[in-house]
Amino acid sequence: MNQNLDPTLPPRERLEAYLNVVNEFAVSHMDAIDLIEQFANSPMATELNISTEESYLGFEPPYI
Repeated sequence: MNQNLDPTLPPRERLEAYLNVVNEFAVSHMDAIDLIEQFANSPMATELNISTEESYLGFEPPYI
């Protein structure tokens, strides 16, 4: 998963490469994906009045 997304690729190829990385992360870290999904879909997320960006904190590199 130590891939760099090449900014010189055509947009469709960049998107495909990005989705492959996301899929690889999801397959390798099912527990993290489950936790993110459960929290994002819970009433608690709306009650806390936090942004989507804040709700993902802690799941960015170096965790990935």
